Amino acid sequence: MPSPKPPKYAKKLLTYFCSDDWATELVGDLEEQFYDNVARNGSKSAKRQYWWEVFRLMRPHIFKKTHKSSRVMMTKNHIKITYRNLVKNKSYTLINLGGMSLAFAFALAIFAYVSHETSYDRYHSNADKVFRVTQRLQNNNGYDIHWARVNLPYINELEEYAPEVDALVRFQSFRPRRVVVNEQKFMESNAFAVDPRVFDVLDLNLLQGDKDALTEPQTVVLTESIAYKYFGNQNPMGQTIDIYDEITGMKLGHKVTGIIQDQPSNTHLPITFLSSINSVDERQGWAYIYLLLNQNSNVASLNAKLPEFVMEKDDGGGEGLTLNLQPITDIHLHSNLSRELKANSNSSYITLFSIVAVFLVLISSVNFANLSIVKSLSRSKEVGVRRVLGSGKGQLYSLFLVEAFVLIGTSLVIAMAIYLAISPWLTSLTGFQLSIDWTSVALSGLGLIFLIALFSSIYPARIVMRYALGSSLRGKVDSLPKHTRFKKSLIGLQFLIALTLLSGTLILQRQFSFLTSRQLGYDQERLLAIDNIPREVKASYEVFKTELLNLNGIKDVSAVMELPSRPIKDEGRVVITGRPENEAYTADIQVLDFNGLDVLGIDLLAGSNIPESTKSQPRLPSLEEDLQAFLTNKRRAYLINESALKTFGWSTPEEAINQQISWAIGSFNLGQAPIVGVVKDFHQESLHAAIDPVVFAYEPIWLNNILIKTTSEDYPALIGKIEKVWDEMYPELPIKLIFADQEVDRLYQAEQVQRTLMMAFSFIAMLITLLGFYSIVSYNLERRLKEMGIRKVLGANLKNLFNLLGKEYVLIALASLLLAIPLIWSFGRKWLEAYTYRIEINGTSILISFGFLTLVLLSTLVFQIIKLNKRNPVEVLKAE
Repeated sequence: MPSPKPPKYAKKLLTYFCSDDWATELVGDLEEQFYDNVARNGSKSAKRQYWWEVFRLMRPHIFKKTHKSSRVMMTKNHIKITYRNLVKNKSYTLINLGGMSLAFAFALAIFAYVSHETSYDRYHSNADKVFRVTQRLQNNNGYDIHWARVNLPYINELEEYAPEVDALVRFQSFRPRRVVVNEQKFMESNAFAVDPRVFDVLDLNLLQGDKDALTEPQTVVLTESIAYKYFGNQNPMGQTIDIYDEITGMKLGHKVTGIIQDQPSNTHLPITFLSSINSVDERQGWAYIYLLLNQNSNVASLNAKLPEFVMEKDDGGGEGLTLNLQPITDIHLHSNLSRELKANSNSSYITLFSIVAVFLVLISSVNFANLSIVKSLSRSKEVGVRRVLGSGKGQLYSLFLVEAFVLIGTSLVIAMAIYLAISPWLTSLTGFQLSIDWTSVALSGLGLIFLIALFSSIYPARIVMRYALGSSLRGKVDSLPKHTRFKKSLIGLQFLIALTLLSGTLILQRQFSFLTSRQLGYDQERLLAIDNIPREVKASYEVFKTELLNLNGIKDVSAVMELPSRPIKDEGRVVITGRPENEAYTADIQVLDFNGLDVLGIDLLAGSNIPESTKSQPRLPSLEEDLQAFLTNKRRAYLINESALKTFGWSTPEEAINQQISWAIGSFNLGQAPIVGVVKDFHQESLHAAIDPVVFAYEPIWLNNILIKTTSEDYPALIGKIEKVWDEMYPELPIKLIFADQEVDRLYQAEQVQRTLMMAFSFIAMLITLLGFYSIVSYNLERRLKEMGIRKVLGANLKNLFNLLGKEYVLIALASLLLAIPLIWSFGRKWLEAYTYRIEINGTSILISFGFLTLVLLSTLVFQIIKLNKRNPVEVLKAE
């Protein structure tokens, strides 16, 4: 019978984790103890005891010592050296950390803003298949207008005509709707009547109800916030709200059949509530048309069919009329059509901000690279010692690379903290919450860290290693003859970027000042308006006007169809008597009271105002009355503006007086009447849009807004008096008072936001540039201390030193200016093309920017030379 042996695997385990010094001794002791146990307790008990003793011996002090790789040890050493260097050179560290952290933080802010602007309407699951239909009209008289909405009775047939179309949905836009809920009065904007399939086309996120919510007539779907506004914490489903018809004034009860989530900020289509289209007749007139195309449809194929569709359905009357398809995702940045639902942005701003972000990162990177090159000279002794001790090129490159990684990585972490700190300010400024995809930021950040670190570490390491070992050990590497040109080019690049950015900011500021200071052609001061008056107020407008005129602080009262600062929503066909019918023109229609020009301060160039003798009985048509007959059976007179004068082919205002024209809006004809006056052009909308031809007429049914010219400084008291008169006359109707100048300011709200952002980003860029100038000048002078000391000993004064050193930087600045001029001119002209009315780019902005940057650069140089001049040359030269 063979003698028992210790457990094989237990022995292997012991030798695996035990160090060699302990293994032989412990294995022998355990084997001796094993045989003793076999003799006393038997084989099985001895084996169990052996295993137990092996487990008991698993103690850290007898484990094998792990041999760290030389690479790990080297990296730890590099990190330790990096930390010491950064602590030792505090100014170098702070300048680099501060510059890169600010640059990265504001580049993150730009990234968040650009991401938001480019994300509009992309949250819809069918975003790539949803298109808006637009309508364009051109004629031989040079008239060209492109609407965001469509006014063709046959547009509804497109869904059946084109197999590419899966669904067609109308958004019929109304003026602010009067709503009554439990005797509470509301006036709601962004209310639409829509087709039932709206939930198939757009992702409106139904919280309650289903996709058939708008199938039945007189149903309504509310947004979550509006439902809470109307019903509080009650369940709104099944409740009834009263919506007034803006034309008839009739109150219709609508049943709440659905609740949708509030629309995100990144949509061109703001929604308050959606109501059902109650009849075929209601599915007519102007509407925003959205198409959902089939999965396998071809957009080009559908576009090719649209001209045929128009000609076939319009009985040959579609000459000059075209329909166009617009991707829903392109509307916010690439659409500035007539009658947009809200003001869109401009892709040129996105390009501009993206360039600024690149410039910020580039400036900080150039700063870092410049400082790294100069700083590498002061480490020549360290590099020399490492070379003597056997460090190869790879290890030296690694040393510089680790330092760059640590600095840039730390800067990126600080940048994220700065971004989170300024996020509330960005939200307050832009009016929407900016969000960032941190995964994308992390991946992009790693790539950015690698690129900047590689560029700013490898080159300085190469420079230092090219010097002879003896020179390195003695620190005799004061000059860089082979690399001076490259270093100067980096300084020039930084100056070029800063000059371009500052000049661009000044051009933007001049354009914004031009927009906000340009005379609009009417007087908006001390002008109040009652917005979108209901039918009942129109019916008793003259009485209400008289009551207002009796109040102290009110100078005059008038009314218009569209308030200045808002687009005119209606245009029509103008025919001039004596000219062929096919020479009809298209012009906007603006309805105003007889004293409307006086209240608005609009000048007449010729003729007179619309005479009050044309006023018929001041009443509205009854609901049963024929509206066409009501509009036609009146004496009329028209005014036109300068743009209409030119469009209609007359050379002087006097030539237009007493010319007979007829004007039709949709299916309604206002009849033939003479032109009695020509008014000076004024800007009905913002300066983004050209002034359209406008015909002015008097018609009480379309006086939608009341204008109040005031003399009082106490607006709260005056508004209280106006509201009291309103409540006495119209107790069931809501009132909305607005200031005309605030409405004008809203036109340029987007420009104000972009201007503020641009100025903030430019300020940061200038700050980083100044830090760069300061550090580069300081380190360059530090390297030339001995030369300056010798020159002082030989009699050089402050002026001599400045002339010697300043010449180099002035030449760099001039070279940057020559390169910057075509860049600024080209980008500036392209950006300004987005504005109909714009400034001309001249050399003033460029010269001011160049003068400022050069002055800062030379001032930094003077400051450093003065400090150097105060030093005793003996202290500098004593080592020699």
